[in-house]
Amino acid sequence: MGTNLEANLLERIDLLYQTNQINDYVYEKLPSLLKRVEDYLQITLSEENAGSFVSHLAIALQRIMQNAPVQEVSDEVKALTDKHPEFYQFAGEILALPGTESVNCHAEASFVTLYLCLLSGKE
Repeated sequence: MGTNLEANLLERIDLLYQTNQINDYVYEKLPSLLKRVEDYLQITLSEENAGSFVSHLAIALQRIMQNAPVQEVSDEVKALTDKHPEFYQFAGEILALPGTESVNCHAEASFVTLYLCLLSGKE
């Protein structure tokens, strides 16, 4: 897996893969998606600032691939998506995997929006 991600984040991804929580496709795709997040937010992801985000994103992608995404969000999370539509749109883009076009990813994108707000320092 060629990437500039911090070693601890790569270990986290490897552990998710080795414990069969994510499949080959998500495992291979995740580093490039995380690079897109770094570029979009103009930050460097690390275990300290993004460990839980990386795990959440990986599992969310796996749920989407299995057509079993989270379907409900709290009013607080919904308010964040309304306040930061640009993050919500970007979240939808990184969750859009080939073959999953018919999967309702609204709630998953909302949770990723929450993480993007936290990572960017906007919330």
